Amino acid sequence: YRTGGPGRRVAVPEIVGRTQEEAQSAITQAGLVWGTPTRAYSDTVVSGSVISCKPPTGTAIPVGQAVTAVISRGVEQKTVPDVVGRTEQEARTAITDAGLTVGAVTNDYSPTVESGKVISSDPAAGQSINHSSAVALVVSKGRRPATVPDVKGMTVADATAALQKAGLVLGTTTEDYSDSVESGKIISSDPAAGASGHFYGDSVSIVVSKGSEMVTVPDVSSMKQDEAVAALKAAGLVVKIERVFGIP
Repeated sequence: YRTGGPGRRVAVPEIVGRTQEEAQSAITQAGLVWGTPTRAYSDTVVSGSVISCKPPTGTAIPVGQAVTAVISRGVEQKTVPDVVGRTEQEARTAITDAGLTVGAVTNDYSPTVESGKVISSDPAAGQSINHSSAVALVVSKGRRPATVPDVKGMTVADATAALQKAGLVLGTTTEDYSDSVESGKIISSDPAAGASGHFYGDSVSIVVSKGSEMVTVPDVSSMKQDEAVAALKAAGLVVKIERVFGIP
């Protein structure tokens, strides 16, 4: 009784790769029973289609026997963990614990994230991605070192541009008199040019020349020599005495 009667047997139809609805229809048309399917992730079979069945396709089984299919849930998705601010090793552990793999690891400077800690990940934390996807990391090298340029003798505008080019910003600006630096030009900077231990974003203060200090010469025509010298020095002047012969 293989083709008729109570012992008739039929082959399980080919349902792998078909949608659940198509597979169920094929099974029932073959005189078999559609069993309650199970579901599983698959990297190759689209969601909602049959991955496999039991008994397998082509197996001759009695009419009325149940066939149980495994329906694809699609590619398994994983959520990227938040690893920003963690050490590289902590980030690696978190990523693998989340069922993902670590991708490329690059290094970059950061004004806020200390050396050895993660600046960012790609994809970012919270994104849902295929379980086989890799998560790339950018690890901090700390703050980027900066070299203080020599701005002495420059105008404030030129100095500002030079500092910005070096990754620095103009800090406090004060003024002072100078006999050697013309008015409007920079006398000095703090920190000085070439100073070490400074980083991008740090500020540099400057002192701008007001030119030579001008003073009012006091009237000493009626004073004695000592009094006149004292009065001139008090006014900030350098006194040089010249004697004219014939004048007492």
